[in-house]
Amino acid sequence: MAWTDMETFRRIPKFMEDKRDKKAVEVRNSWLSKKYFFGNDSPASREGQHLIMNVNGGRVIKERPTSPVITEAQKFVRARIERRWLLLFKQTAEFLDRQKPKVSAPEVVEDILLKRRLQRSEAAWKILNSRWVSSSRDVVALRNQLLNPSLCSEFKTFVALKGETFENDVDFWLEVQKFKAKDLCHTNAHDGLIRRKVQAINECFLNSAISPELQIDIPIEMAEKLVERLTARHLHVHPYIFREAQVR
Repeated sequence: MAWTDMETFRRIPKFMEDKRDKKAVEVRNSWLSKKYFFGNDSPASREGQHLIMNVNGGRVIKERPTSPVITEAQKFVRARIERRWLLLFKQTAEFLDRQKPKVSAPEVVEDILLKRRLQRSEAAWKILNSRWVSSSRDVVALRNQLLNPSLCSEFKTFVALKGETFENDVDFWLEVQKFKAKDLCHTNAHDGLIRRKVQAINECFLNSAISPELQIDIPIEMAEKLVERLTARHLHVHPYIFREAQVR
C-alpha cells in the first residue's frame, strides 16, 4: 500500500495542485511517520532515514512533504518489496501455478488438428509405401514375362487391343533391353555396332519416317530432347541412354 499510495501521488498531474496536496498529506500521515518509515519496521536503514530528512531540509516531516521526499522514500519501499515480499510471493502456490504453461482453447484445437493431419499423413505414407512395394514386385514379374518369348507375344496381343501405341511401347522396351544386354552394350562390342543400334531405335520409335514420327507413348518434349542427344555430333553412348523414355 505504501508504494501504491506514493505512486498514485506521482501520477496526479501537476496542474491539479489541490489533489496533489491532499494526497501528499495522506502519504505523510500513513507512511512518512514513526508508524512506518521512521519506525522500527522501516524499509530504510538509519542512513536511509537520514537521507530523507536531509531531502526535507533536515527537518521532521510535519506538513505536506515535497515531491522529492515522496519520490526518494518510494525507492526504499520498492527495494523492500523486491528484497522481501517478492521473494516470498515467488514461493507461494499461486505464483508457481502461474508459471505453468497455460494452453488456450484455440491452441488445443490446433494441436488436435495437427495431430490428426500427421496421423493421416503417416497412414497415407504407409499406403503409398505398400503400393510402391507392390508396384515394384509387379514390375519385376512383368519384366520376367516380357523376356519369355511366348508370354511376351500373348502380352503384346493383349495390349494391342487397349491402345494404338501400347504394342510399340512393348517393342521399344524389348529393343532397349537388347541394347543393354550383356552381349552388346555391356561387352566389348564394336563402337560402330552400338551406334547403329542406337540409330535403329531412334529411327524406329522416336524419329520414324512413317507417320507419326513418335511411335511410342512418351511426351513429345521428352522425345525431342532424346532425339537431339542421339543425333549430336559427340554422342556419349552408355547403357542407360534410353532410360528416361523406357521407364516412362
